[in-house]
Amino acid sequence: MLTEAKINDDVFGEMTWDQGWEKYFTTDINGYECEYLMCVDALDSEDEITPEQKEHYKKYFENEQKFKEEYPKALLKFYKDNYAIISENWDDAYDLDCIDEETVKELVDFDTLYFSDGEKYGWVCSCAWEDSLGDDYRSIAIYFDDRVEGICVGTVDDLYI
Repeated sequence: MLTEAKINDDVFGEMTWDQGWEKYFTTDINGYECEYLMCVDALDSEDEITPEQKEHYKKYFENEQKFKEEYPKALLKFYKDNYAIISENWDDAYDLDCIDEETVKELVDFDTLYFSDGEKYGWVCSCAWEDSLGDDYRSIAIYFDDRVEGICVGTVDDLYI
């Protein structure tokens, strides 16, 4: 029987290997305290968590409240910028004049807080329109990129690359 690979990182705490270093944690998003998955990108269980990933972890939790306050504006911009493809394929799409920051928050579910091995870290989210659109728009990422000021929203591939 294989033993499960585990680490006890000085910043992330205890994590288990499963396609990356993972653990569950509890936080409040949109007024709901839930348990979420945290994943740290690594190629195999021999890889240690990098100094950059540790720094991103610290940055995220130091700025978590700011993220929660600012992500609806970035998400609304993403929705509006991609409205043509969303509305063409999703029957329940909100018209542009009917969508606002509060409404757009209801269209996503936060799934995983992800720390890449590069400049990006943030949330992978499932979205209401994901079953209606192609793979490029199935899930979205709401993330920080060290090269850009503020919050970015894009496809999951934008976060992973």
